[in-house]
Amino acid sequence: MVSVLLGFSAAASAVEPAVLPSSVRAPAEKLRDAILSGSKAADWAREITDLAGPRMPGTPGDRAGVAAAVALLKSQGFANVRAEKVMVPVWVREEVGTASALGLISGVAGAGAVLGSLLGAWLAPKLPRRAVFGVSFVLSGAPRFAVLALSDSLLLTLVVWFVADVFGGNLNPIIGAASYERIPPELRARVLGVIRSTSWLGLPFGALAGGYATEAWGVHAALWVFGGAYLVTTTVPFVFPSWRQLDRQPALVAV
Repeated sequence: MVSVLLGFSAAASAVEPAVLPSSVRAPAEKLRDAILSGSKAADWAREITDLAGPRMPGTPGDRAGVAAAVALLKSQGFANVRAEKVMVPVWVREEVGTASALGLISGVAGAGAVLGSLLGAWLAPKLPRRAVFGVSFVLSGAPRFAVLALSDSLLLTLVVWFVADVFGGNLNPIIGAASYERIPPELRARVLGVIRSTSWLGLPFGALAGGYATEAWGVHAALWVFGGAYLVTTTVPFVFPSWRQLDRQPALVAV
């Protein structure tokens, strides 16, 4: 908060009077002068900066800055002082170093998923479902972890993620077709609701586990661990015989 106030006050002195209204400029300058002349706020901000140094989110400097700020506030008698956990795109920060890369990766992956869904809806009725689902399941997951762990090339990452999501786009059409074939019409709303809610239930816990693993082992080790777990999970359609039922297409129930 102190840094924000100091930054705002500095901005007030740097911006032309015609740009910043006097109703805003005057209180900002007064606040700046009070901080710099008789308040401890400037000393506190300077102390945190000197102790922690650069504070890029997720770095040791960031953690040191948070610890210094918490200790400082507690020493001044503030109550209920605590730090909050936040999610940080660690690989993008460490390997690419630009926030636009994260948006680009997400956009390219989304385009691949759309294309994969269209291809899946077109090809699924013509090919063995279990084979298509199994291959797509494997190729949509582990390669994305592997490219992040092995390479810092944004172009290669975009290509791999696009191809992976093309395969990933095949999954939902097959799951949807199998679900509507097997679930009686009067139960579909309840059963599909339970399926979708439980399938999303683990996402917050996965993000939490990934954050702790990255902080404890580093981003590359965490990528290998979770990528390996993903790979093992996606081999299930090839291991358990019950998945052969995916190729069985029962007669649709008339509605």
